[in-house]
Amino acid sequence: MLLGAKTVVSCDIHADSTEAARTLTGSAIFIGSADGIRSHSGDLVLANISATVLDRIAGDLRRVIKGGGRMILSGFISENPPKKFNPREVREKGDWQCWVCEPEDIEAVAEAGEPAAHAEQWWL
Repeated sequence: MLLGAKTVVSCDIHADSTEAARTLTGSAIFIGSADGIRSHSGDLVLANISATVLDRIAGDLRRVIKGGGRMILSGFISENPPKKFNPREVREKGDWQCWVCEPEDIEAVAEAGEPAAHAEQWWL
């Protein structure tokens, strides 16, 4: 929003996190995961979550981002980065990393069928 986005849609699987984000930003936010967001709808996708979970939801992130869009991934340390992404840019602060990627920087994943997040309860 601070960068001029007209629409911001946010999600988190934890109710406390969604309430905090809603209070801080005033943006639309729902309890759920990226599998609840329409395909090819995001110019920018920001995911601040562990490398393991990023790899598990790579297909959903690729599905959500528009062609030519950007993805900012953070929440992981340099010793254990995501495996399914090839960053165009890497930023570091101490041991923590932040990657900038584009849709084609994500390993090819089938877009048809049930989203990976529905296949198993990876968030528990």
